[in-house]
Amino acid sequence: MTALPEPARPSRLKAAVALLVTTLCWGSTVPFTADLLNDFDPLLLAPARYGMAVPILLLASLLVDGRTPWPRYLPIGKALMLGGSVAIFVTLVSFGVYYSDPITAIAIFALAPVIALAMSWLADRQRISGAHLLAVALAVTGGVIAAIFKPGSVQSLGFRGGEFLLILGMICWIWYSMKAQLWLTPIGFTQVRLTFVSSTVAFGWLVIFYGVGVSAGLAAPPPASPSLLSVTELFWMALGPTAIGVALWNYGTAMLGVAVSMLYVNLSPIVSVVISMVLFGADTTPMQIFGGALVLAGVVWIQLHNLRGGVRTQRQADA
Repeated sequence: MTALPEPARPSRLKAAVALLVTTLCWGSTVPFTADLLNDFDPLLLAPARYGMAVPILLLASLLVDGRTPWPRYLPIGKALMLGGSVAIFVTLVSFGVYYSDPITAIAIFALAPVIALAMSWLADRQRISGAHLLAVALAVTGGVIAAIFKPGSVQSLGFRGGEFLLILGMICWIWYSMKAQLWLTPIGFTQVRLTFVSSTVAFGWLVIFYGVGVSAGLAAPPPASPSLLSVTELFWMALGPTAIGVALWNYGTAMLGVAVSMLYVNLSPIVSVVISMVLFGADTTPMQIFGGALVLAGVVWIQLHNLRGGVRTQRQADA
């Protein structure tokens, strides 16, 4: 994968902050999705949240990038592939959470840095440093510990088939994250507009998926009168994990790359646990706190490693 031009990248500090906010938003995905699936069909939940997110992203693009000229052309074929990848990811996650235990789903998501590292290596065949491997090991171990050591969860932990859908979904998302920066950023797309375009196309695909599902008898019609709580949760899923989370994710990966950015995302299980505690009455354990510390250690370690590398590079340039 061709590296992006250095001047077009945000600073590392801004990228780190963006990814931390993304983590806070995405940490709510599993518990809120699991709760929303009580009222919404899995094929309906995805277009519902993206349908609400697209106007938010349009407004954000007008406010943030209003004076930034649009690229001269939009590669329609690539936009369709990017949006399709996002649509498949969202659909697979909805079904994956529906057909798996929420705790198992969170643990599966903790494997994302390993998948991202493997896909990044396959894309550009760059050498993987020992520091990065250590950071991935800490992040994955901590994420899994934080997920499975919920009180009583070890006894109920089990595979129900949806876990494979979650893994396929993560592959689609990582592919989107790499290709969006490779295809759209170099031709003049800002990160907000990139997110708006890909999310709009994804919404179109999701509507098609749902229409096919209803026609085939595989999806239920929209609920006649969803509860106020469900509508509130759905709005948050559109605003937080979808609009804010994806835009800041693209902003962060434009600088740090997908493999490093995925380390931050492994803080999401800790956020999921906290949300489950506060909103759904779940408890926590010392092992979950320990798992969160391991993930944080992995994130801090790779950032310190990158900082030292940047200092050495600057000294060499000065010399």
